[in-house]
Amino acid sequence: MLAHTSPIYLDVPGQEVFSAPAAAFLMTLIEGAETWVNNLATPSDPESMARIRQTYREARQRLHHKMHAHGLAH
Repeated sequence: MLAHTSPIYLDVPGQEVFSAPAAAFLMTLIEGAETWVNNLATPSDPESMARIRQTYREARQRLHHKMHAHGLAH
């Protein structure tokens, strides 16, 4: 059994919430999940696996750009 909660994000005009440590940790989680999907997961149908991989790829790219916008190398 596995359960988790989902974050809720609020946009506040003129303010951006960004945490360098949280971003770095999230990148580690995304990359770890990609590794698991690519190497350890029991594959379902090819279309589902492609969607899962694309979701992680897009998340990694978005976070990568946000980190660089805040001057964080990784």
